[in-house]
Amino acid sequence: MSISSEITNLAENRDAIKAAIIGKRPAILPGSGLSSFPAAIQSIPDGDEPVAPVWAPPDEWPNLRTLIEEDQEGFEYKVYYLFDSSLFPSVPNIMSSFVTMATKAITSDGSTYTSNATHTWNESSSYGRYRWVAWYSNSNFGKIQFGRSYQYSDVVILWIVGNKPVVGNNDSYTIPALKGEYPYYLQSIEFPSVTLNDRSNNYGLNRMFFSAESLQNVPSVIDSTGATKAGSMFGGCRYLPSVPKVIDISEATDTNSMFANCWSLLSVPDVLDTSKSLNTSYMFSNCRKLRKVPSAMDLSSATNTSYMFLDCWSLISVPETLDMSSATNTSSMFSGCHSLERAPSQIDLSNSTNVSSMFYFCDNLMSVPSSLDISKATNASSMFNGCRKIKSAPVFSLSTPSVLASANNMFSECESMESFDQEFDFSACTTVSAFFANCISLTRVPDKIDLSSVSNAPSQNNMFQSCFGLTALPTHVTSKWSLSFSWSRNIRDKSSVATFDDDESPTSVNGGFIGNLNQCPNTGQTITLNSYIRGLFTSSQQTVIASTMSTKGWGLAW
Repeated sequence: MSISSEITNLAENRDAIKAAIIGKRPAILPGSGLSSFPAAIQSIPDGDEPVAPVWAPPDEWPNLRTLIEEDQEGFEYKVYYLFDSSLFPSVPNIMSSFVTMATKAITSDGSTYTSNATHTWNESSSYGRYRWVAWYSNSNFGKIQFGRSYQYSDVVILWIVGNKPVVGNNDSYTIPALKGEYPYYLQSIEFPSVTLNDRSNNYGLNRMFFSAESLQNVPSVIDSTGATKAGSMFGGCRYLPSVPKVIDISEATDTNSMFANCWSLLSVPDVLDTSKSLNTSYMFSNCRKLRKVPSAMDLSSATNTSYMFLDCWSLISVPETLDMSSATNTSSMFSGCHSLERAPSQIDLSNSTNVSSMFYFCDNLMSVPSSLDISKATNASSMFNGCRKIKSAPVFSLSTPSVLASANNMFSECESMESFDQEFDFSACTTVSAFFANCISLTRVPDKIDLSSVSNAPSQNNMFQSCFGLTALPTHVTSKWSLSFSWSRNIRDKSSVATFDDDESPTSVNGGFIGNLNQCPNTGQTITLNSYIRGLFTSSQQTVIASTMSTKGWGLAW
C-alpha cells in the first residue's frame, strides 16, 4: 500500500472514530475514565425514541408508599420524608419550624409530637440510617421543609411521598424540602399533583427543582397556569429522565435555564409557550440526551436567547422558523449541537448585536439559512467555527457603514465550504484572526477585503491559514498588517495576483492583488505568498512584482 493510500485510510478511520464518539458520548458521564467507555456505549438503548426508566427506591430503603397507604392516623393530608442520617444524625426542632399547619408528627423510631420539640433519635431503631418523619394535617400544607426558620437543612432527604395534591408555597423553591442545603441527594418526589399558591409573584415556577442533582422522579401534574417565572425550574436535575408532559409557561416572562444541565432528560413537552418570555438563555443547555424540542417555539419577545441549546449533543430537530426579532444577544445559541444537521431555515437576527459562536462546532450541520441579517451585530466571532460539513455560507446583510467589529474565527474549520464569493464589509473589523483558517476546500473569497480597522497584527494573523484550495486571491485589499497566503498552493488565476502593463516586457503592475494592494500608514509589514504562486510568473514579472511591493512599502516573501 502506498503512503498516500495509508494516509487516506487513516483519515477515514479518524473520521469514523470521531463520528462514533460524537454519536455515543451523551450517555457517558463527565469524569468517567476511558476504560468505562465500552460499557457505557453498550448500555445506550437502541431506537429513535428512548423511554424514560421508571424510578424505583433501593431495596434497603423503608417503603414510604406502603407506609402512607397503610397509615391509620385518620388525617386527610399526610406527607412522609425519608432521609439519610449517616451525615447528619440529629434532627432538631421537629415541629413548627419545619411544617406550616401540621397537626401531628411521627418518627420512624416511634416518637409522636403535636407541638414543637427537639427529637433525639433512638439509635437502636431498625431504621438507624434511613429514617422517616411523617406529618399530618386536615388541611393542605402551605409549606413543608426541613430546616430551622430561614436557615438551610441539616438532613439529607432522599424521598418524599404525599397522599394529596400539594399547594406550593410562594418561595423561590416551590416544592417542599428543596430549600434544603443538600437537595442534590433527593431522588423522588411523589404527589398526585402540585398546585402553585402564588403564580404572579417573583417566583412562580422559578427554581422549583433547582440543583436536585439526583432527582429521578417528579409529580406528573403541575398546575402552573398563570405562573410568571420559570427560570431554572429543573436546572441542575442531572439524572431526571422525564418531566410532566404539560407545563403551562404561557405567562412566564423568564424561562432562563429552565432545563439547564438536565444531562439525562430524554424529552420535554411537545408544546412550550414561550411567547411572553424575555429571557430564554440556557433554556436547554447541556441537555445531552435530548433529541428534539417543540417543533414550534415563539421567541418573538425574547431579548436574550444566548446558549439556549448549548451542548445539546444529541439534538437532531429544532423549529424550522425562529422569529427572534427582539433578541439582542443570540451568542452560542446552538453551540456544540454535534448531531444537528439542519439549522432553522429562517432565523431573524435583525436586532442581534452578538451572534458569536452561534453554531460553534455544529460539526454535522449541513444546512444553514440562505441569508442572515446581521446588520446590527458587532460580534460575529466563531459564528460558524467548526461547521465542518456546510458547503456554502449564508448571504449576509450588513449595515452601511458596517458596525461589525469582531469576526475572528468566523468560518474557521469549515472544511467543506467551497466558496465565500459574496460582498462582505470588513471595514469596521478590529479582529479577523483565523477568519477562514482551515477552510481547506475554499476556492473563492471576497474580491474586496478592507482590513484598515484591524487593531494589531495578531488580530489579523492566520486569516487564510491552511486555505489549500484557493484558486484566486482577493483583488482589492487594504491592510496595515502582514498577510500570508503561504498555504494557498492551488492558485491558478494569475490575474487575481497581478496584471501588468505589458506581459512580455513588464515595467509596472496595474491590477490584481499586488496592483491594488493598499496600505494604511505602517511600516515593516510583509505579504507572504509561496513558490507555487511565484511559479505562475516569468522572472521579469517577478522582478516587477517585488519592485512594486517595495514602492508600496511592503516586504514580499515567496
